[in-house]
Amino acid sequence: MTKKMFSHQDFIPPNSSPYCQQSLPQTWCPERGGCGPVARRNERERKRVRLVNMGFAKLRQYIPATGRPGKRLSKVETLRSAIDYIRQLRQMLRQPPEPSYYYPP
Repeated sequence: MTKKMFSHQDFIPPNSSPYCQQSLPQTWCPERGGCGPVARRNERERKRVRLVNMGFAKLRQYIPATGRPGKRLSKVETLRSAIDYIRQLRQMLRQPPEPSYYYPP
């Protein structure tokens, strides 16, 4: 019976030489806070947040104003107000129309 001796080199997977494990240098772009994948991910997140905020601003235009002039609704308050407003509109649609006393010429 022969025993085989293993070295640490036997456990290194292919393509994992020290040269392959080194990361490539990334250039720094001061105007954007970096040019690597993290900077791109941060930029995508900023864009996503900007679009979400624009959506909330648009939604605030369609819901009735609350009794708080000059104070913007939070995102949660905006969603709750939109839900309440939709409920009110649904209720109005369920009610029979009131008689109209206007007769067109």
